[in-house]
Amino acid sequence: MSFFSKQSETQPTGSTRRFLRPFLLVVAILGGAYLYFFKSNVSDDLKDEYLKIPTNSTLQSLTNQLVTEGIIMDESNFKTWASWLSYDNVRAGRFKIKAGWSSFNLIRLLQRGEQAPVKIVLNNERTPEQVAGKVSKVLEHDSAAFIETFNDTTYLNSLGISRPTLMCIFLPNTYEFYWNTDPKKFLERMSKEYKKFWNPERTAKAAEQGMTPEQAVTMASIVDGESTRKDEIRKVARAYINRLKQGMKLQADPTVQFALMEIEKTPSFRRLRNSDYLTPHPYNTYVHEGLPPGPVCMPSPASIDAVLNPDNHNYVFFVAKPDNSGYHNYAETYEQHLVNVKTYTTWLNSQNK
Repeated sequence: MSFFSKQSETQPTGSTRRFLRPFLLVVAILGGAYLYFFKSNVSDDLKDEYLKIPTNSTLQSLTNQLVTEGIIMDESNFKTWASWLSYDNVRAGRFKIKAGWSSFNLIRLLQRGEQAPVKIVLNNERTPEQVAGKVSKVLEHDSAAFIETFNDTTYLNSLGISRPTLMCIFLPNTYEFYWNTDPKKFLERMSKEYKKFWNPERTAKAAEQGMTPEQAVTMASIVDGESTRKDEIRKVARAYINRLKQGMKLQADPTVQFALMEIEKTPSFRRLRNSDYLTPHPYNTYVHEGLPPGPVCMPSPASIDAVLNPDNHNYVFFVAKPDNSGYHNYAETYEQHLVNVKTYTTWLNSQNK
């Protein structure tokens, strides 16, 4: 057999070529379709790895959002996958997405509804309006929506909360929420945290001091505003409790500062002048007897526990020590208190020279 005859035997026959051509065409079409439909559709240049889908979004509004925000590159590809996966029930929320994802990956995540929670830190807000302002910067709804709910006395009553004592339920801490949590759900969560904190032991200790949990929190807010020294707050707490039990006016500067903050529409306390102590306001304990209607700040758990576990002493007066230490000198009698006040004012005047 010649060389040429052997080589011809290795060439595809006509029938083989006729079979291979459509097969390769089908493979090419399927491969191209696979590459198109499973291609990367989430931008590699994401400005934010979190996608926030507003409440009441539709598939069309979500698609528009994804295109406008530059999250997806091929709108048609996303819509095709949405149709194939029957994705028409759009869930609101905050979702962590990844650059380079296909439309399939993105839609599957959104269908599962696996939200990425946000963190809210409450620590030094003094009024419900300030809480609303902080929370609205993290959650979907604006501050007006939160303030409206905070002022809904019917809803507050359903949770066992009164408007003046609303601040009691906001305990300083870091909380996790879903981004689309609405104001009512937010309050329900805060109410649950408050009730969890006020276990039977703490409630019983408040009763021993002649106070409800709300009154104890209100007293703690005064203590919190009076002393920044954790090793002194139990002593301060007992002094105020002694005044309360003796029928004395509390005469607490933080209550005057709170009253002025509300009257002057300022976000924080300021230094007091002599005329300020006569300010007519329900929270001014130089004018009114007993505790103010509600807290004057968001007290720390340590200050609450100081009210529940106060020191054992008979002091009812105290004034700052003349050394900038933040501590106070205490007295049982007004006469001794005047001596302490004179010592402090003399020192203060010497500092101002």
